[in-house]
Amino acid sequence: MAQNLPIIAKSLKDTLLKYVSISDELSTYLPKQFATFQKENNLKS
Repeated sequence: MAQNLPIIAKSLKDTLLKYVSISDELSTYLPKQFATFQKENNLKS
């Protein structure tokens, strides 16, 4: 496993850039997901 650390380290920059790109795209959809749920005030039985 230790021999793979340099490979992992080299891939971090591209991986983080891809993550930021994907999360930026998804963030436009995530706030809207809660608009479909209705809050129920009477959850007690």
